[in-house]
Amino acid sequence: MPRNITLNADEEAIDTARALMKAEGTSLNEQFKLWLDAYIAEHRRKQQVEEALKTLEMMRGSIKLDHKLTREEMNER
Repeated sequence: MPRNITLNADEEAIDTARALMKAEGTSLNEQFKLWLDAYIAEHRRKQQVEEALKTLEMMRGSIKLDHKLTREEMNER
């Protein structure tokens, strides 16, 4: 369920933004919703990267080889 919040910004900035958004066929409210979704998504992506890095760090050193890798093996894709 949507909740109302109050934000404060410079009056001129709000008026300018509203005029630009009106010309683009959108609203300050819609742009705020898009920004909020993008902000949350970016935070979640950062968390996923951090978790993946932690997993890699835990796995580091757990792979044992019975021989030294050749240059070709190290560069194999």
